[in-house]
Order: sequence, then structure tokens, then C-alpha cells
Amino acid sequence: MKDRSYYSIHPIDFVNFNETIDRESLKLDAKFWLVRGHQVSLSHNKQDYVNAGIELKEYEPNEISAEEVGRLVVLQNRDIFRATDNELFKSIPRDLKKILVLDEWYHKDFQLQISPTMTDEHLRQAFEFNKNLNGLDGMSFESFSQSFRQQEILSDDWDREIWENNRPSSYETWQLIAKVIVTNDTKQFKPILEPNTHWTNWPDSGSM
Repeated sequence: MKDRSYYSIHPIDFVNFNETIDRESLKLDAKFWLVRGHQVSLSHNKQDYVNAGIELKEYEPNEISAEEVGRLVVLQNRDIFRATDNELFKSIPRDLKKILVLDEWYHKDFQLQISPTMTDEHLRQAFEFNKNLNGLDGMSFESFSQSFRQQEILSDDWDREIWENNRPSSYETWQLIAKVIVTNDTKQFKPILEPNTHWTNWPDSGSM
């Protein structure tokens, strides 16, 4: 039986997206993206981006990158980009109740290189997942595995303190979520730490 704990969701129509982007910039005649069958307007007005707190890089005059367009579009159409219940329940039992939805929270980066060794089975799943996304440029599983295992050797001396201080269960966000789940009481979610999940706190977020 295949593991269905993860899968890809592409809310934006791929063909339509490619028709609106030249390399990594918005075409001058691009008007909308098709998102779940709905037309979502694209802005060429710099002031719209300024008002949203998005600083255009403009490597070329009047250039707007797909990354910048995406940030504005999501801000203006948040709900249509949320995973639907049908999408959510592909990975979790359908008898679970949705009791809490968070738009922002305090988060720590927890990267793979400080996590325990992956099994061969999980490594194969990671290979197939990335292969399906065309993200391996023809790399074979043997090369992928060798490269990954070499990184593991380099990180065998991973810092226990980094692990303890960054793993999800080490700080309040996930501890509070656990309390909500156990008690079925959303009032248990009373964070003290300021949320930091806005894209401005993660410089590479949305990069292509």
C-alpha cells in the first residue's frame, strides 16, 4: 500500500500560468490567472504592490516578477488559495473535525540536515516525489541516494542543541496546538510569541 501522507496540489492552471510569464516576469498583456477555474486579476500597477508592502525588485524597468505577482494575488484572494476540505481529507481520516484554522503563528525553521537518518523506503519516496515534480534533471535514484547519504555523513555530528531548540515540540506553537487537539478546546491556543509566518520574515518564500 502506498503512503498517501503527501501529494501535490496545483491550484493555478499550468498552461495559463505559462502564457502570462516570460521567463520569471509578468508579461505586459497578462490579465488573469486561472485558479481552481476562477479568473484572478493580475495587476501591472506599481502602486498596488506598494500599498501591499511589496517592494518590486525591478531588475529591468517596469518588470514585475512572478514571485511578486503571486504575493499580491494571494493577499487579495486568500480563500481561493486555501486547501479545500476534499484536499485536506486526502491525507487525514474524514471523521476528524476541523476545530482550528491559523492564518499566522510563530515558526522555527527545522531543516532536514539536522533530523534523524531517513530509511531507504522514505528516501525512495522522496526521490519519486521530486522526480514527479521534474526537479531532479534526469538524476537516477542511485545518484540521488548517494548524494543524500553523503550529506548524512557530513551531518553525522549534527548539533544536539540545534535539534532540541528547533524541533516542533520544543516551542509553544506546537505545544498549544497539541493542547487544542487533546482538549477539543480552541481557547487553549493562547500564544505569547509574536507570529512570524508573514513572507517578509522568510526571504526565499515564493522564490522560483
